Amino acid sequence: ASLTENTDLKVFFDEIDESVMVPDIAIWGIIVDICAGLSHIHTHNLVHLDIKPQNIFITNDGTLKIGDFGMVREVGSSEDGHEGDNRYMAPELLDSSLKSPAADMFSFGIMMWEIMFNADPPHDGEEWHNFRSDRVPQPNKKRSDELFLLICKLLSSNPSKRPTSRQVLTIPRVQIAAQETNSFITSVPRKNKSKRRFPGHLQLNTSSNSGFDPNEIARMRERLCTPKDQPVNRGD
Repeated sequence: ASLTENTDLKVFFDEIDESVMVPDIAIWGIIVDICAGLSHIHTHNLVHLDIKPQNIFITNDGTLKIGDFGMVREVGSSEDGHEGDNRYMAPELLDSSLKSPAADMFSFGIMMWEIMFNADPPHDGEEWHNFRSDRVPQPNKKRSDELFLLICKLLSSNPSKRPTSRQVLTIPRVQIAAQETNSFITSVPRKNKSKRRFPGHLQLNTSSNSGFDPNEIARMRERLCTPKDQPVNRGD
């Protein structure tokens, strides 16, 4: 599947009416695609460290793919560097430079909270600390309790208590969503689309036959090749 002109989730949600609440079934579908991608990354002993809507790209059939591997590090790495957008940053990265897949799961949890409640995560202040102290706000009590409970687990202040991407994929409701088409992404009415093209330096590899190469990610970090994202199977 090829990428759409307006490819990232940030642009997508900016282009739908603010009154539109993402249905639960669509959120479960988003969880399927992103956790499949995270599972693929983590299986290769890598941590993305910059999971956020701007780095989740949409294909023409509505499938979501993780992109922009500029901050990728190996699991257990203490390499200095940026940890991505502070709105999505895991609390343990404030105290330790060691990188783990749990940090990606926290960022994923913030992003899913943002999508579920149609609200911006805080940059700083008391609310920022609440998210990292097991005090996750629930702006709309009418949203799914099951979804909110999962988000709270993803946002646990203790990294060891966060579910892994593979564990999320075993949740019965997630497995059901994996068998369904997420029609919300392709059918929701959108405002006038901008003409912004997908940046060439972040083009993803959409060939389903090409292998995921951790060495390629390492070369990309050294600016020796174009960042690419191996498409993942929804059932991975």
